[in-house]
Amino acid sequence: MIEYPRIYPRTHYGRFYEIAEGICVPSASTLCRYGNPMAHSTLLHIIKESEGSVDVYYNKNGKALQIGNAVHQGIEDYEGGKLVDLEGEYDEAKKGMTSYVTWREKYNPEIIALEEMLSCPKMSKGKLLYPYAGRLDMVARINGEVWLLDAKTSINWKDINYMYQLSIYRMLWNATHEEKIDRMGVIRCVKNFNGSAPSPRTELLYEVEYNPEAVGHLVYQFNMFYEQYDRSGMPKRKPKLQSTFQLDLSESK
Repeated sequence: MIEYPRIYPRTHYGRFYEIAEGICVPSASTLCRYGNPMAHSTLLHIIKESEGSVDVYYNKNGKALQIGNAVHQGIEDYEGGKLVDLEGEYDEAKKGMTSYVTWREKYNPEIIALEEMLSCPKMSKGKLLYPYAGRLDMVARINGEVWLLDAKTSINWKDINYMYQLSIYRMLWNATHEEKIDRMGVIRCVKNFNGSAPSPRTELLYEVEYNPEAVGHLVYQFNMFYEQYDRSGMPKRKPKLQSTFQLDLSESK
């Protein structure tokens, strides 16, 4: 029996999920990346950091991704009561995890959900009500309010894409759960502080605006400019390449 949602493999770019048989939707991060114009300051930063080289750009992104993945896995293990050992990881990952633990000690969240996959195949008049999917980081109760939270190691914790991403998760959560979200925020896993811990003045929880109307515009923009849909409306896929090879030696005898 096929379980949904599941990743729709080998798309040309971006991540898609099949949320029901024959129904594919982009992930929240794919919507943000390809449906939202890049800020001019971000574009300038990318050009400057990569020195105009695509390879340099992707190598730097690779380090940032490794740091982010280490911190996210650390948070999941920490909340599961496991020992988090970041020996051998970048110092930025150790600092990001230190920031998370500092945030947790300050806000004492009651964890409701962690790393939960969200999708909703409900339709109206032949159209999906929620044409996207994604995996949230955390839902937690803080001081009696239900927060949807995303842990970020990025220096730019006010990125407009976080508003889109968290709004998408909130809409999906509210459509599929009885307990609704009250507020949304970014957990700042600061990775560039001096010393052994972030300053007590460091803002570790940044509240994010909920804007479902903006999500609608984002979906429209994405559908207008994403180039890799086929005529049936499904994402085009790269050919499936052969991965196992064996010479039949019996034929040569």
